[in-house]
Amino acid sequence: MAPDPPPQQASIPAAINATQARRIAAHFTAGRPALSQIYGEIARRSGGRLRDFKIVALGLNDTKDAFAAALLEAAQADIHRTFLTELATLGCLDLGAVIAALETTPGDDGGLDALLWPQDATGLVTLPQGWNAHVAATLDMSVLLRAVNLAARRVCLVQTGASQGTGFLIGPQTVLTNWHVMAPLLDPATGQPQPGSAQSIRCTFESLGSAQGRVFPVLDDWLVDFSPLAVSAPAPPGMVDMTALRPHALDFCALRLPGSPGRERGYYDMAKLGTLNAETDHFFVFQHPFANPQRLAITTGVTPDPNGPDFLRHKAWTDEGSSGGLCLDQRFQPLALHHAAVTDQNGAFQFNRAVRLSAIHALMPDLGAPDPAHDRITQLSDGSRAILGRGASQDMAHEMMQNASRPILYVRGPPRSGKSFTAELIRDCTPHHRRRIVKISASEMPVEARELAVLILTRAGAQDAAVAALPGADTPNGTDNAWIRSALLPALRQALMALLRIDPAQTMTLWLIIDELDIVPIPQTGARELLDALYADAEAMRTLRVVLIGLDAALPGIDQAITRVEYMDHPEQVDPDALETCLGALMAEKMLAPSPAELRRQVDLVTGVANMIQTIGPPMNRLERMSEVLAKVWLTAARQWK
Repeated sequence: MAPDPPPQQASIPAAINATQARRIAAHFTAGRPALSQIYGEIARRSGGRLRDFKIVALGLNDTKDAFAAALLEAAQADIHRTFLTELATLGCLDLGAVIAALETTPGDDGGLDALLWPQDATGLVTLPQGWNAHVAATLDMSVLLRAVNLAARRVCLVQTGASQGTGFLIGPQTVLTNWHVMAPLLDPATGQPQPGSAQSIRCTFESLGSAQGRVFPVLDDWLVDFSPLAVSAPAPPGMVDMTALRPHALDFCALRLPGSPGRERGYYDMAKLGTLNAETDHFFVFQHPFANPQRLAITTGVTPDPNGPDFLRHKAWTDEGSSGGLCLDQRFQPLALHHAAVTDQNGAFQFNRAVRLSAIHALMPDLGAPDPAHDRITQLSDGSRAILGRGASQDMAHEMMQNASRPILYVRGPPRSGKSFTAELIRDCTPHHRRRIVKISASEMPVEARELAVLILTRAGAQDAAVAALPGADTPNGTDNAWIRSALLPALRQALMALLRIDPAQTMTLWLIIDELDIVPIPQTGARELLDALYADAEAMRTLRVVLIGLDAALPGIDQAITRVEYMDHPEQVDPDALETCLGALMAEKMLAPSPAELRRQVDLVTGVANMIQTIGPPMNRLERMSEVLAKVWLTAARQWK
């Protein structure tokens, strides 16, 4: 084997023109701060041959326009190759994509390989084999490792009891797999799930190298939607032809999971799909054959199926259980859903077939959209606090928004256990366009009933005229209690209903949250009489939800069947799984893809820092320390990322 040729000095190619600079800029992958920093370092080493970045990019708001201008500036000084090589080395430029784009662009004057040759420390251009389209087809290891980590967290083993397959997250709550995996659990006449079928379904994520993994059930109403496959006779066990119910035949089924595992793990956005060069690109299939731990098969030469434009043909290794496998393109973007092997009449394997995700998305563009009734948030909307645990709290808030049968919630627990945080949680996890929130602390509760009615209406956003229309206490109807129930309460109810009926088609919900009831008891005054009358008013409670934070005793005279109770854990007992879920979600929001082992190390790190500040900071319980670390360290750092 001949040795690689030694580095040699190449002749400097012609300066890059503006058209070429813009084509290269299309594959710049970093932000403007990174561009400015790298260009500045090149300028510093150039000995004054480059103008300052602020001057070069003056008036150019688009980052790619600024990059093109910086590249032209570097070309004028004959140091564009150094600039491009440094960008590629730091992961800010996809050189393979640049070459592929330039080589396939009609009318390009050629010679651009020479612009992109890597350099050694001396600045000499090295030409071992040339940087060309063949190198563009190789895999960037840093991108490969990240893609595998992403898939490890998003791909799952789907088991139904009657069948098994593979699936992957396409939304906060939605797993996509094949219809034929789930068909035994669907009623062939209606296409609806068989009664009790949810209990037999489980999705196991992170099944890597062992039988262990993170298991998620599905919701009782687990079916999002499906597209069947035309089944020829004799049909396999459990499968019948359902194309009469769905005329399309794309062989997919979408399942809904409780909570929002896709916010914790990330998911593949069906609106952002990959592309395929059938001649050169690699094709990846992530799968669980025979319910084994996750496997990755790789092939090339993938082609469109001539018998169906919505399908691809490939020869990546698959087997039983690979159905529903995730297919990624050369750049590890989602491309297809593996679904079948095709054989000849003698049973000899011919090729595998996958469903294009673009066809599924065109048919059902909202397939991965979350259901607000089951969605969960992972941090407050202002980014000030991560949400540690509290999945049950969010589920209860969603249920109360949908169902008025139990409109009163008691929130109980030890001091400083996060009870008061319930108000912030409800504010952020319920649809803002469908609710208004009135929060009152027991310490600010007025004495008089009318003052409380004014406070409620004012904080609910009522107009001054509605507040002024409340009857005055100087004309009571008999006793104070009788006046409250016969005059003030109806007027308050009428004003609230007018406020909540902004949209005739959808009445809003009013949340009345009273906090600190374990610190400041409400005395038996006119305000207390109004509250008791309000809780007992069936008409008002159809649009009212009451949250009583810290009230240990039951409300007198209220049917306990319309109440709920949530108990907060002791603040020294923080579930490690809740911390892992929280960190996973925060990382997924920042497009980070930690391995399961790395995520557990992050949990240990946050736990260690929380334990450390116990000895140097103000007195706090374990929950408060964890929250402080997440808010003041993790989220503060995350806000700096772009």
